[in-house]
Amino acid sequence: MKFASKMFTLTALALACSAASAQQTASMAVTGNITPSGCTASFSNKGKFDLRVYFKDWLSSSGNTYLHPANNNDRVSFNISCPAAAQVAWRITDNRPGSEYGPSRDDQFGLSKDKDGNPIGAYSLLMTAPILDGVAAYVMESRDNGSSWSRVPVAQGMGKMKDSRLYTYSKTGNTEQKGSSFSSTISFSVWVAPTSTLNTSDVIDIDGSATIDLMYR
Repeated sequence: MKFASKMFTLTALALACSAASAQQTASMAVTGNITPSGCTASFSNKGKFDLRVYFKDWLSSSGNTYLHPANNNDRVSFNISCPAAAQVAWRITDNRPGSEYGPSRDDQFGLSKDKDGNPIGAYSLLMTAPILDGVAAYVMESRDNGSSWSRVPVAQGMGKMKDSRLYTYSKTGNTEQKGSSFSSTISFSVWVAPTSTLNTSDVIDIDGSATIDLMYR
């Protein structure tokens, strides 16, 4: 997975007009900040879930088959480190949109398609054990690009990551909070479409990919 960060932010423009008829003026202000350096994001195992080789005969022809990463590596740690307390959020985006098998849902990500254009399967990502500055925290999500926030509706921040929503952490679960160290565990669940829907005459390469972008306020 790739990461991107914004090194500075600009806040809203303010416009004021005088009510006096003799002198009508307007003023504009631009505010913001430039930080010495941005936060860095990292995954354990380089963010890779390595699936084993599966033979066609091991898979179901009529239903989904759930796969398991090699050496039971079905989870990674996700960490954000900042040089100073910052209001940071992140967004995950599916790099294989439209390739998930089954109904389109924002909590399922695609595994690409076979050579005939058939969706190979899908996977989901589950966040658990969120930590903010060394203290157990909650995961917060925003559906309106950060204008409002709500707690992910499972105790202590456990919940599926959803494509293009904003996420951040909170110690109280009421609103987003600044911090210099954020971490959580991300678990992985993957399934392959029924082999009857795939072209299995050749090797099928499973190729799921997503990007996490850091955002600042």
